[in-house]
Amino acid sequence: MPNRDEVGVVADYALDDGGRIRATWFDRWGDPDGTGHELHPFGLEATAHRTFAGVTIPSAGRAGWHYGTDRWPEGVFFQYEITDLELVTAGRR
Repeated sequence: MPNRDEVGVVADYALDDGGRIRATWFDRWGDPDGTGHELHPFGLEATAHRTFAGVTIPSAGRAGWHYGTDRWPEGVFFQYEITDLELVTAGRR
């Protein structure tokens, strides 16, 4: 079993026709099934994009274990939607 401090990660991603992120996936160290820590498929999907003050971001999406497998729906543990965004520039707080 590899030491979690010594595991390299390669992340893949998919973009839409406009160059916006649709998804990213990689093997993540963890124990999503309670059977011991090892590398497991993990992913994030952007399900919507919105533009705030000229900056377009992934405004809705989800993340979780088992990305790219039939277990992805049960592995999702984080969902988000950003409905407002205040951009802060350097020096302004």
